[in-house]
Amino acid sequence: MPLRGSDPQSRRGPAAEPERSLIERAADALLVGLADGRSRDVETLLATTVASGVPPEAPLRELERRGLALIQNDDGTIRLARPLDLLDADSLLGRIPENVARRIERLELFVSLDSTNRRLLDGEPPRPGAARVCIAEYQHAGRGRRGRRWIVPPAAGLCLSAAWSFAVRPEALSALALAAGVAARRAIRDACGLDVTLKWPNDLVLDGGKLGGILVETAPRPRGGVLAVVGVGINVALPRDAAALIDWPGGATDLATPLRGVPPSRTALAAALIARLVDVLGSYAETGLEPYLAELRAADALEGLRVVVADAERETTGVAAGIDVDGALLVADERGRCRRILAGDVTVRPT
Repeated sequence: MPLRGSDPQSRRGPAAEPERSLIERAADALLVGLADGRSRDVETLLATTVASGVPPEAPLRELERRGLALIQNDDGTIRLARPLDLLDADSLLGRIPENVARRIERLELFVSLDSTNRRLLDGEPPRPGAARVCIAEYQHAGRGRRGRRWIVPPAAGLCLSAAWSFAVRPEALSALALAAGVAARRAIRDACGLDVTLKWPNDLVLDGGKLGGILVETAPRPRGGVLAVVGVGINVALPRDAAALIDWPGGATDLATPLRGVPPSRTALAAALIARLVDVLGSYAETGLEPYLAELRAADALEGLRVVVADAERETTGVAAGIDVDGALLVADERGRCRRILAGDVTVRPT
C-alpha cells in the first residue's frame, strides 16, 4: 500500500502496487489509520479503506507480528501503545535540495514491502544520470549481507534504497558499500549531529552497538552497463525488545538512545540520506572510493582490534590494520605481515 505522495513528481504516472494479500493490505490500512495513537473502531477503518469482509482479528494479528503493541479499550476500540511518525513523500521531497531532487526520477513510499532493494531490482531501472528511491515503513523480508535478517517494527527505523544505472561498470564497484557507508554517516550527522563509526564492510556502529547496515546489489545492463541498488537500514527508535530482531552479536542500538530518548526527525534523516546517496552515485563512476577514503579510515571501527575474517579462501586471524585505497581490509598477523581482504565476514575477538 503506497502512502500519500508515493509518486510526488508524477513523471511517469503512479507506481504499480506490489501484489499483496488482502490481510496484508488491511493491516497496512489499519497501521495508517491508527498511527496517530488515537482510539479507532477497527471495523469502521477497514470498511472505509479496503474491501469489506476482512475479519478484524487477522490484520490485528498481522500488526502484532510486525512488532506493534495494541491496546484494546473497554468500548471495543483499538489504539497503538505509542504513535507512529509515518513519512510523507511530499514533505520528504521538499526537504531535499533542488539540485538533488531534479535527479530523482521516482520516489516510492510504501507502508509495507518485502524489500526496498528487491522492489528496485525487479522494477524498471532509472535512466542514466537519474535515481529511483524506494522507502518502506516496514520490510517483512528485510535482509543484510549473506541473507541475514534485518527486520524492525514499522516506523522504528529507516528502510531506504536508491537505484542508479551506470553506463559502464565502475572499476571500484566492489567498494560502493564503503562509500555509501560514508554517505550514511554524513546524513546522520546532518540530521541529528551524531558521529557514527563504520565497521568494514557494511555496518554502521554507535557506542559499540549496531545502528544500521548497507546492502549493495547489482544487475547487468545492456552494453556493459550495470544497475546498482544501495539499500540502507538505520535504527531510529527501537522498542526495548526489538534488539533481538537484529542479527548482531553486540546487540542493536538506535539514534534515540544517545539523544535522551528523543528520536530525530525521520523526514530530515531520510532527506539527508537521499541527498548524500544520490551525490555518491552520481559521481562514483568518475571518482571511485578516493573522495571518501580519508573519512572512512578516520571512522574505522575495527582498526587496532583483533579480528577473525572469513572469506572465500580461508579464515584469517590478526589485527585490523586499516583500509586500503581500493577498500580492502588489511589484517596484520603476529609478524606484522598484512593480508588484503576484499570481501568477507568480520568477527571481533575479545582482548
